[in-house]
Amino acid sequence: LTPVRIQRADAVRAKLAELNLSQQDVDDAVTWARNAGKE
Repeated sequence: LTPVRIQRADAVRAKLAELNLSQQDVDDAVTWARNAGKE
């Protein structure tokens, strides 16, 4: 048997958990990123 690989998505979720980001923080970041290219 081979060990299960940690998926990149799991690593991202773990990092977000470490940073203690809320859903509102993520929503704000997405809004900012979408508007950044319009200037």
